[in-house]
Amino acid sequence: MKTMKKLTSWLLTLAMVLTLAPALGGSARATVGTSWSGAVTADATETVSGVTLTGDATLTINAGVTLTVNAGINTNGHTLTVAGPGELEVTGSGGGAGHPAGYAGVTGDLTVSGGTVTVNGGTGMMGDGGAGVNGTLTVSGGTVTVNGGTGMMGDGG
Repeated sequence: MKTMKKLTSWLLTLAMVLTLAPALGGSARATVGTSWSGAVTADATETVSGVTLTGDATLTINAGVTLTVNAGINTNGHTLTVAGPGELEVTGSGGGAGHPAGYAGVTGDLTVSGGTVTVNGGTGMMGDGGAGVNGTLTVSGGTVTVNGGTGMMGDGG
């Protein structure tokens, strides 16, 4: 009986430690509504929305992973650096009644040092499409494609 209690205790302890292991990794995983700062690692294909930087951030996208960001990335005056062999696809928000033009895919400074990055401006409903990148784009590696958004009744971005 005593041996059974010890075994159960050890198994429960092991289970608790294993469930904490991902949280001890040291990098933030991108999720919907996440504010990014410092080191951010995308280790699984996913879609996020409305990303905002709270400090300079380096986004590493692991091999075989595609991170899709809808509603754009706002750097808030900080710099976003994209690295890693994975893919980043960003599309700005579309315009609406209060703001008929589309929004930029990335608002602020973007540096790409690796991976495949595609940035699209948002679609303007009654105005112009949004810019792909509304800031400084620096490319030192990887593949980058930037497209302005389309304007339904106006011009492209």
